[in-house]
Amino acid sequence: MKIPVWLLRLLPMWNYICPKCKKEVEKNSSKCPFCNELYGSPLRVPPKVLRDAKALEAYVHKNIFPRISKMQRDYLTQYFTVLFSDGFEDDFNPWTETYTTSGETLAVSTDVAYCETHSAKATCNGSSNYEYAVARKTIAEISEVYVRLYTYVAAHTMAAFDRLAFIQLQGVSADIFFAGWEHTGGVVQWYVKTKNGSGYSAAHSSAVACNTGTWYCFEVYWKEAASPNGVGTLWVDGVQRAQVTGVDTDNYGGCISVRCGIAEAYKLTATLYIDCVVVADTYIGPEEEGGQQLFTLINMMGY
Repeated sequence: MKIPVWLLRLLPMWNYICPKCKKEVEKNSSKCPFCNELYGSPLRVPPKVLRDAKALEAYVHKNIFPRISKMQRDYLTQYFTVLFSDGFEDDFNPWTETYTTSGETLAVSTDVAYCETHSAKATCNGSSNYEYAVARKTIAEISEVYVRLYTYVAAHTMAAFDRLAFIQLQGVSADIFFAGWEHTGGVVQWYVKTKNGSGYSAAHSSAVACNTGTWYCFEVYWKEAASPNGVGTLWVDGVQRAQVTGVDTDNYGGCISVRCGIAEAYKLTATLYIDCVVVADTYIGPEEEGGQQLFTLINMMGY
């Protein structure tokens, strides 16, 4: 794979492994944490990310993308499989279409933004069950997908058992996945819900607050697989908060479209914003503060 020189300079120069079990260890370690081998110093080997295209892609998505600017990530999509990315600076033109139910709204806004100057603003009025206001992007059918966006809930009236989904995934023949906030156990919690056979399985997390007026990095992962290998995962600000595992997710085909905004609202009013949407086939992670400064420095260095 031919990649830019400046990217090479952001990759690790060496990996360090235990001479006995061959697992990766810390550079300055003297004892393997996996097999307890006392080796004095580990073996230094060429980094595995340069020996395998898939390993390189995964490393760049997880370790490099969060540290660089949107401009850089857009440039690197020709080398790595980001399937789609958008920050609503060009209205909804990059999206396939938008949907709203009666009384709901969806518009590009300059009220508040996480990156640059625009975001997508969605509202629902609580007049009926299962309201939505979403932007939808069609993708080629895929069996594993990651979706990352930033979400900012300005206001809501969630009560017991109400749900407010920010992301919905559609399979070939049915909706297959939702994630967002749910009022359960007396509080609003983060939740992830994935198809499991003909029904759904869900997981929740109360370990991180669901506050209004706060930007959250919100990322999900869905995997199509027969039981017990189906997976649905949720990260908040780069920390895994909820996961459904051991389920059957292969009954409705792979993911063919992504919906973002108010993807599901049950008898509640809400106003929220989303920004910095990325769809990929590997982990994406949060934006890194100072990413634009890093890009400027790299340009100044001539890479």
